[in-house]
Amino acid sequence: MLDLRHPEASTGWDSRLRLRYALRQGRTSAWHLHEGALRVLAALYPEGDAVCHHVLVHPPAGMAGGDRVRVDLELQAGAHALLTTPGATRFYRSLGASASQALHARVAEGARLE
Repeated sequence: MLDLRHPEASTGWDSRLRLRYALRQGRTSAWHLHEGALRVLAALYPEGDAVCHHVLVHPPAGMAGGDRVRVDLELQAGAHALLTTPGATRFYRSLGASASQALHARVAEGARLE
């Protein structure tokens, strides 16, 4: 379990991103909360209101030794989300501590996660 209260325990970045999606009146709306470096850069709707595209970024430009990232997703019934991470999943070699990335998704019936 990621503990963001004790950053001195690690030399890397600790980040947690919580995302929640709901379908309301034909539009997938999104709510997010971030702790640390990982965050939502933009919410886009290139396919129309039904599909929320979220671009996630990790400003250090990737994962290095000691970094820990956790993403918690919740999609309510009928919601449709597409997530992309142009640099957030790039891992760099480390001669020290390991880096980790975890994703936990709760996807309700009829919802879609890409």
